[in-house]
Amino acid sequence: MEKLNNFQFYQPANINDCKVVKENFIIRIKEFELIRYDLENDPMKESVQHYLILGRRGSGKSTLLKRIECEIKTVDSLRQRYEVINFAEEQGSIHRLFDLFEEIIKVLNDSGYDGLPDTESLKIPDNYAEYARELYGFIQKSIRGKNIKLVLLIDNIDKVFLNIKEDAQIFREILLNYDDLKIIGGSTRMSEHFWQYDLPFYQFFRVLRLEALTTPEIKSLLLKWSEILENKEIEEFIKSKPGQIEAIRILTDGLPRTLQFFIDLLVNRPQQNGFEYIRRIMDIITPLYQERLHSLTPIEQKIVMKLAFAWEAIATKDLVQPTKIESKLLSANLKQLANNGIVDIVQTSKKNHLYRLSERFFNMWLIVTQGNPAEKRKAKWLTIFLESWYNKKELKQIVKQHIIGLESGALKADHAVVMTKALAQSRYIGFDVRDNMIERSHRLIGENSAMEQELPEKSIEILKKINSLIEQQNFKQALIEVKSISNEEDGTKEMIIGFVQSMAQEPDEAKRYFKKSTAKGENDSNYLLALLYDNQGKFEIAEKYYIMAIENGDEKAIFNLAFLYDKQGKFELAEEYYLKAIEKGEEDALTNICFLYYLIIKDRDKLSTYYPLIKKNSPNEQQLVILSEIWNGVFTNTKEDIEKLRGEENGFDQMFLIHLLVHFQKNIVWELFNKPETGQHLKDKFLPVYYATASLIETEESLQLLLKMPPEIEETVKDILSEIEKLRKEYYPAIN
Repeated sequence: MEKLNNFQFYQPANINDCKVVKENFIIRIKEFELIRYDLENDPMKESVQHYLILGRRGSGKSTLLKRIECEIKTVDSLRQRYEVINFAEEQGSIHRLFDLFEEIIKVLNDSGYDGLPDTESLKIPDNYAEYARELYGFIQKSIRGKNIKLVLLIDNIDKVFLNIKEDAQIFREILLNYDDLKIIGGSTRMSEHFWQYDLPFYQFFRVLRLEALTTPEIKSLLLKWSEILENKEIEEFIKSKPGQIEAIRILTDGLPRTLQFFIDLLVNRPQQNGFEYIRRIMDIITPLYQERLHSLTPIEQKIVMKLAFAWEAIATKDLVQPTKIESKLLSANLKQLANNGIVDIVQTSKKNHLYRLSERFFNMWLIVTQGNPAEKRKAKWLTIFLESWYNKKELKQIVKQHIIGLESGALKADHAVVMTKALAQSRYIGFDVRDNMIERSHRLIGENSAMEQELPEKSIEILKKINSLIEQQNFKQALIEVKSISNEEDGTKEMIIGFVQSMAQEPDEAKRYFKKSTAKGENDSNYLLALLYDNQGKFEIAEKYYIMAIENGDEKAIFNLAFLYDKQGKFELAEEYYLKAIEKGEEDALTNICFLYYLIIKDRDKLSTYYPLIKKNSPNEQQLVILSEIWNGVFTNTKEDIEKLRGEENGFDQMFLIHLLVHFQKNIVWELFNKPETGQHLKDKFLPVYYATASLIETEESLQLLLKMPPEIEETVKDILSEIEKLRKEYYPAIN
């Protein structure tokens, strides 16, 4: 959207065509009309009303000042009364009051006013204060000669006042004693010049605050942009995405300049979503937010950073420790930040209020760009964005795409973890989908312990905590644990609350939550009850509820029931329900039934039907496939597969090495123990298996090696050899 990129958001004062300015001015109407009325009706005799337009960067101050300039220049009744001078946003040349007056004289000279000196040729004055008074005398005489009043539009007026602070009292005297000049200034902050009672300009200006745009104002602005840019997509977006309009208002806190970046991405990159979408917005918006951050004092920057990482509204007393700032000083700075529109004050019923950053996307930007790795991984900010930006249907599609990315391994591990954590906290995601994402994320990142710790707990772990609290009859804490769960999509959360209430002997409350659960699409609480009893080891009751859940069409209960039978040694029933779960597409059931056929039932024919279907996502699954192939006489890629497994962290375990020996692969195991790169590590880790392999090799070298066997492991080696012999009889009965 090149037109949008070239749209003058940063320097609206440089737009010279007043017709364009007036046509495009559709927000800040109330403030404009108030000042326009004042210009029309203020007699400017004896006393003059001056104005301060207060608003954050990007809120429309410069545009409003430009609109006022154009009104004075194009409306006869105003043009005949006023000469308007609009100073550029950055006035680096103004360091003393006389600098300001010299700039005014230059503009008036160019505009044809008489009786004004050439300031460039004047000598360096001995007394700067008297020189400033002399210059103002020239200005006053010149404009009075034309019966004209002067209107100064000064953006970033607080910086001008800071520069001329030595002459501030003189400037105040001039403004009080003469009625030739009206000042309308813009500022991002309510600096001490305007509120400190012992400074010259205390309560000297009428303050007009530019508040956040309302949703109707945002719609009007977007429609105007659609017209200017001749882009119907923006107009269509307004009609079809009312929820995202409100999301824009919340995330940008109604700032027009920030809004620009969202619209650019909406129209130019509608196919992007999730982490990449946000990262792109962050990249584009960085200059704006860096400018905002650097405009704050060092102590304000520190407070803002701590507020950002807190994310939720926080009390002053809770900011004292992380900021290491004394409470009174902290309160004063928070008040100033609130006055400048950076911080919101959340009123409470008590004396102490709460504080948070006003613009939520600025908060996100601070976390992503300024935070340390731990702070960046606090993904709640991303959850908030996703739920604000996408509707329920779109968010579910993002989840689907994310799971596909996890399955294919196409996602970067760090991005995958952040997105999984964010989506897992969404109220639009059910428990099953949540756990699926978490499980696949674990598979993707492997043994990366730091990232493992960042992933949320699976539902079963949460249920274990709740069970433990129920067993302790700590029902109050159990309810707190349940209610902290974000996921609310499928009614499972309500089911858990209902269960806890029933255990706490609160039948009415339990019934109410079970009804809520049913209303959200959960048929009943049977599956959850089964999980809870299963986790408590009450297998008979768990079996009953799993069967009831299956009868009610709950397919996920099929696998759990199969696993329950597996744990109890009811292998025929386990096989029956694993097969049913496989028919429903349950991948874990496929792996489990192969382990059942291989380790327990030892049925080579049945195993050969299913092991080729295993996706080999984990070392355990890779080991199972290798052993199944060897048992079935398939040696096509055996060495390559074992070598690949050797390269993985924790690729080998003792059971795998022993079973290779069971299947007469002693030479392969011996080679593994004698690999120059990893052999010593394997020996240290599986020393008894190493000596058991040496015993089976029966070479002169290996027999000599056996003489070195530590006596404390001799019995263990004998047990391993005995186990190998026993298993060989089971796996190869015909040979024996």
